[in-house]
Amino acid sequence: RLLAEFAKRLDQLEKKQSVEPLGSQVTMVPAVVASAEARSTSNHGAPERLGQDNPKVEKFLEEGVMPGSIKIPGTDISMKFGGYVKLDLIQDFDGIGNPSQFKTDTIPVRGTSNADLSGLTTLQAIETRFNLDFRGETPKGKFRAFFEGDFYGQGNTFRIRHAFGEFGNLLAGQTWTTFMDISARPRSLDYEGPDGEVFVRQAMIRWTQPLSRHWKVAFAVENPSGQFVVPGNLSGSSRSHLPDFPAFLRYESPRGHFQVATLLRQIRFDGTEGSPDVSTIGWGVNSTFKLNTTRKDSLMGQFAFGSGIGRYLESMTGQNADAVFRAGNTLKAL
Repeated sequence: RLLAEFAKRLDQLEKKQSVEPLGSQVTMVPAVVASAEARSTSNHGAPERLGQDNPKVEKFLEEGVMPGSIKIPGTDISMKFGGYVKLDLIQDFDGIGNPSQFKTDTIPVRGTSNADLSGLTTLQAIETRFNLDFRGETPKGKFRAFFEGDFYGQGNTFRIRHAFGEFGNLLAGQTWTTFMDISARPRSLDYEGPDGEVFVRQAMIRWTQPLSRHWKVAFAVENPSGQFVVPGNLSGSSRSHLPDFPAFLRYESPRGHFQVATLLRQIRFDGTEGSPDVSTIGWGVNSTFKLNTTRKDSLMGQFAFGSGIGRYLESMTGQNADAVFRAGNTLKAL
């Protein structure tokens, strides 16, 4: 209907122009400039009109608080669209079980059925990413809502990477675990990243408390997911009664940062059909740092150790490496 009205109006204007003398001004469509880049502000802070000779042309979008963001008209909420389109060309010269990323745990070894697999050529665009970021302020504090997804889901389907909200010191939703330090993660060409790093995204409730200009501490409760192999003589599944409890202490300065994170978790087997209920405790420490050495370079490192933290390690998540059943049907954290 809008297109029909527009076509009708255009036809009327063309007929009108054909009978008007040359030099007559014909306004085809009233226009509003929607460009945050053309932002102009008077000395009193009020937006100035763009194109002083035409009162109908004026700005209605204003730059937001984040670079590249705009304010939602009529509100103080800043909104930013982000993401990218990416194509990967991957050439594996020997067999690997994951064609999309360099996961060392999927490399076939001698004696397995896939040991004779050869290399593989892969072209993919599944790392293509999209995100939305909303930020604003209220009388009770700042808030943020962030969403991001890519196409690394099964069958190249869209999946959630991050989906969380922040209000003041409180965060709730899915994002990087409190046990890891994303700012000490080196950039790598491959999507997988370093095999030995702590790297998990999961749902949580987290409180972050600044202690001073340089120090802050955070405590969280996060989604539990014990990963272990259930012996054939037992019936049941992993089912924790408690969330995982990570926390960190962090020091930041212009030269870099240092962080120590801890983790305490329950790894539990819930038996059925007469199988026993057994559990054990997992714990871990993850120390990380980043030191700015030059304007563009930095030195970073990570040292993690513990018992029952296999799920939190990049190359071991999904490999049932949290714990193992021993004789007598007891569960031992690895």
